[in-house]
Amino acid sequence: MINYIIQVVTLQLLFLMLYDFFLSKETFFTKNRWYLLITAVLAFLLPLFKVSSVQEAFTVEYMVVLPELVLSPQSVIEESKWYQSIDYFGLVYSVGVGLSLLVFLYKLSKIIRFYFLAEKSEKRGKYRIVELANSTKAFSFFNLIFIGSAVPQSKRREILKHELVHSRQKHSLDLLVFETLKVLMWFNPLLYVYQKRIILVHEYISDAVIAEESSPDRYINQLLSEVFEVEGISFVNQFYKQSQVKKRIVMILKKQSARTKQLRYLLLVPVMVFAIMYTSCSEAIAQNTQPGVQKDLIEIILASKNKSKRITTKRTGYFNLMMGTKHPDLREVPLTELTKEELAEYERLEKARVKHDDGTFLHKPLKVLEDKGGRKILFIYLDMEAKASDDNSVAFGNLEFSPTFPGCEEGNRKCLSTSISKFVVENLDMKSWTKLGLKKGGHRAYAIFRITKKGTIEHIGVRAPHEKVKKDIVKVLKKLPKLKPGKVDGKEVSVKYTLPITFTIY
Repeated sequence: MINYIIQVVTLQLLFLMLYDFFLSKETFFTKNRWYLLITAVLAFLLPLFKVSSVQEAFTVEYMVVLPELVLSPQSVIEESKWYQSIDYFGLVYSVGVGLSLLVFLYKLSKIIRFYFLAEKSEKRGKYRIVELANSTKAFSFFNLIFIGSAVPQSKRREILKHELVHSRQKHSLDLLVFETLKVLMWFNPLLYVYQKRIILVHEYISDAVIAEESSPDRYINQLLSEVFEVEGISFVNQFYKQSQVKKRIVMILKKQSARTKQLRYLLLVPVMVFAIMYTSCSEAIAQNTQPGVQKDLIEIILASKNKSKRITTKRTGYFNLMMGTKHPDLREVPLTELTKEELAEYERLEKARVKHDDGTFLHKPLKVLEDKGGRKILFIYLDMEAKASDDNSVAFGNLEFSPTFPGCEEGNRKCLSTSISKFVVENLDMKSWTKLGLKKGGHRAYAIFRITKKGTIEHIGVRAPHEKVKKDIVKVLKKLPKLKPGKVDGKEVSVKYTLPITFTIY
């Protein structure tokens, strides 16, 4: 998002510099109007288009060292504070948009009040003349032309003709486009510069029409002889602004620019080429510098059916980690969008997936997702299916109805596995394991327990790298609620369940 904003502002600055240096002093007023309008919007659109060949030609190599990532709940974790999960950039942006929209609506309401509180109004064809009591204001908004009752009758005719040009040429529509852009990117000062430039061009256009129909000297004297009130609304065309009078008079007296000078608009072509190269190259560089590939504190996201829990580690890394038994509603990042370093790390971690004793994997292949804040996530699909044993317990895969966890649909295997895993993660306190003297790195523990015919948890056995770890796991499993037992041929049976647990010590 920040990269996009920088690109928009840079392009608008470039377009404005081209206008101020080469076009602003020429009498091609209508062309200048369209130039300002089109380039302002174009700056928002160009960063969205990328040329892949340019990206490949200008790709910047950025060497990084990836830290070891945790592929399961680990011991060195801290509860993330509520204020750490807030998207402050998004919050400030949203507040700014809201305030800008309120300001716009307030200005619009002023025009509505002027209309309904007017001393009188008169319909003239497609246009309506609205007279303001005890005022010397003169401005227009679409087909409404407002003029103060205190404006001398001798001045009214040319003022109305001037404002009619604004109305006929739909100048108010231009200004509303800029008001919309200002709401969406309220912090961009160049939009205010753009709007100031196009308002002046609007006056040049109207002045040129009136000066051609009547005496330029008389019209200039009118601008100089009277001081009119100004209404502080940015999207209305006003007859008089003291800061513009001198520039308007200079343009009225200026000779028509030579047609050959219209070739200056061709300068836009190399600027467009530069813009495309700039945005494409910026995208290529951003692949190595965007927040998703910069070192930051690793967040572990434990996703459940209804909510997710974020915990922050003390280690920095390039990916966040998400674990769950259901694919989250996030965009999956194709491997082709990863940098070479990210792809190499992904392949390394994929090869290092934890296996059961029988050679099957603890979780499904890793997926790369994009978090709401833009940072990349490695998603680990936990597949906690039970394994059969050689005793009288029934093989989990042969059950007609698997044991049912409270709150799950009867016989729902996936819900059973998810619920047990979630219960263990939420109730297992692993912080104390850092003081056990365990070797830094990854460790595995296996918990084997039986879900009896009565739905109770019995015969708990744990294989773990430390006695304290073993006791903690047994303690949590004993807290499991009573389940509905599994069934085969309509009869209740006991089932043995194996739960692998992987953790990391830093």
